[in-house]
Amino acid sequence: GKCHWDNMMDANYGLLNTDKWGVVKNDDKLELLSKWGYEIAKPNKKGVNRYRVGLTANFRTQFVDGYDYDGEQRKRISSFLAPGIFVLSPGFDYVEVKGLIVHFSPVAGRWILVPNRPYELGANYGVKPSQEVKNEFGSYLSIGYTGEIMKNVSVRSRLDVYANYVDKK
Repeated sequence: GKCHWDNMMDANYGLLNTDKWGVVKNDDKLELLSKWGYEIAKPNKKGVNRYRVGLTANFRTQFVDGYDYDGEQRKRISSFLAPGIFVLSPGFDYVEVKGLIVHFSPVAGRWILVPNRPYELGANYGVKPSQEVKNEFGSYLSIGYTGEIMKNVSVRSRLDVYANYVDKK
């Protein structure tokens, strides 16, 4: 009917062999996305209902430690759940073009999680050493496209932009 609920899990992990550092990771992502929407307008002439209100929940982290290799010594800059970024975004969707979804929320919450275990990593993500979570409030825009370029070749791309209303930096 008028309700839509889409869920996605994206998991990537890749390694690269280098002369200087040996085997290093070059891709590491774990992302869970859940999107619920309700159609709020009548369908257009093609039968496509292009406007929805809804709720998007997005969680991103990585599987293993990440390092900065700029210099003579590698430096750990990230870990599993450090950071873990959770966005909860009630808002509006525009879905008229096949494969294109634009979601905008003027009132989204974002939580940056860095557990105490790798406490030294919190500063990399704006989390105070005495805390494990940084709360943010702002606007969120997500533009995603999925389509087939030719037979057996498809493309999937998404741009997420978050603007924090509270932090002036």
